[in-house]
Amino acid sequence: MNNNNIIERSNVLNIIPKPTKCIQRDGYFILDRQTCLFGDRQLEPAVKQFNWLINKCLNYRLELHKGDIYFAFESTMSPSQYEISVGNISIQVKAGGVLGAFYAVETLRQLFEMDFASNGALVCPCCLIQDKPRFTHRGLSLDIARHFYNKEDISFIIDQLARLKMNVLHLHLCDDQGFRVQIDKYPQLNQIGSYREGTSKRNGTVKFDTTKYGGYLTKIDVAYIVDYARRRNVDIIPEIDIPGHTVAMIASCPQLSCKGEQVPVSTRWGISKTILCAGKQSTYQFLYDVLDEVCQMFPSRLIHLGGDEAPKDSWKTCPDCMAKLQELGLQDYKQLQAYMFNQIASYLSKKGKTVICWNDCLSPMLDQRVIVQHWTNRLMKSPMPTIENINGGRKAIISHFDYTYFDYPYCRTPLRKVYTYNPILKGISKEGEKNVIGMECCLWTEFIDSRAKLEFNLFPRLLAFAEKCWSSNADDYDDYLSRSRQYYRVLDRQGINYARNMEYRNVDLIKTARFFLRDANAEFNAQPTPVVDIKESTSDNQ
Repeated sequence: MNNNNIIERSNVLNIIPKPTKCIQRDGYFILDRQTCLFGDRQLEPAVKQFNWLINKCLNYRLELHKGDIYFAFESTMSPSQYEISVGNISIQVKAGGVLGAFYAVETLRQLFEMDFASNGALVCPCCLIQDKPRFTHRGLSLDIARHFYNKEDISFIIDQLARLKMNVLHLHLCDDQGFRVQIDKYPQLNQIGSYREGTSKRNGTVKFDTTKYGGYLTKIDVAYIVDYARRRNVDIIPEIDIPGHTVAMIASCPQLSCKGEQVPVSTRWGISKTILCAGKQSTYQFLYDVLDEVCQMFPSRLIHLGGDEAPKDSWKTCPDCMAKLQELGLQDYKQLQAYMFNQIASYLSKKGKTVICWNDCLSPMLDQRVIVQHWTNRLMKSPMPTIENINGGRKAIISHFDYTYFDYPYCRTPLRKVYTYNPILKGISKEGEKNVIGMECCLWTEFIDSRAKLEFNLFPRLLAFAEKCWSSNADDYDDYLSRSRQYYRVLDRQGINYARNMEYRNVDLIKTARFFLRDANAEFNAQPTPVVDIKESTSDNQ
């Protein structure tokens, strides 16, 4: 074979997300059938992962004995930390644990261009890479309640997160428009709550579709997803939203609301005043029962309980809620919501779970162990409660919707805006910064009703977001753009319908108004035909 030809097609160090330290050296390492692979026992899963990728690319596996590529366990490194040293005749990978070695393999996948066909060998530029994550929590929140996405779609998302060194998939499992996970004790949640009699539209012409819509993840589906994610070091965090965004629950079990009236599963978007009753003990028992099954399905130590956008009008006229308020000596109904959260959080803590809530339900009464996820901007709600809680020791995840909600169009949330966002809110102290455990971007699916639209809204913004989560030195947008172009070839190879030519420099107010008032699909419909659209299987089934 002609090694010169191989070397000519090898890329430079266009790694996404950007490593902490990256130095290119002269020369190349060539991997072929004669290359040997070895690793310390502690890093054996990563060695197998790397060899599986080689086999997927070259149709052969490397011999496993001491030789050219060595994975070494380094006890002085943190578990997610790694170092790669590539020379002309050998590669040494050091890692502080299986996680660090896993991330090292994902970096090697990019360096070797392993997503592309090869003439029996792979080439890697000589380099030194030292790397570790900025945040421990690097996630995507995916709403499967408004529009349902099945285990194959979710597996695709997990693969993409793992490639980009993200480690959390937060599944929004229920809302006013649908309940999306199997619950055996209350089968009506799926028989009734998982289906609605139509769907609001905003596509320029149709405003409402009367077609019955629905679906849910079975327990077998969940077991598959959780195992699939575990093997890729992605944690699946379930969200059961309370006390608001619960119309689908109440449609299934009317006794859960204050009035006990039968209501249909919502067919329209927005905030509903129909919420769970906080005064009835039966509401709490229902939630305990549901959460028992959710905890059995999802082994994550974290569980999200929502808490956002819960108008309390019905509580103010409910005899049970008013009696509970008086019994507990509470001052207002915001404190009653905090009481509700504390009851559920206490119940879940006995199962080894830590609760996450949106910043809407912050209160001096709220259990300090509850993690806050901040999403609102200054016009909607002052960030001061979040900042004060962070400075006071509460752990936090940042999901500021102006920068991290990818259901919005690119004209409103352009790539540059995502990349240049600083998640450390102004006012957080140096000591408080340690309590920001990470970031999540969010994909709400009111107007994302297909896999193609999901891919369009998510990519390439997910690349920029992943770099902000991982890289402590992600501060040069132009440098990011030059490196990300190489990764677009990976998206092309997988047939992913990413947004092309949507890199607005600033927010376009006219196009944004069109999105909100008339056509949520305008950008998607203007998408040019992809140059490459292979649509091969993207699953990394190692």
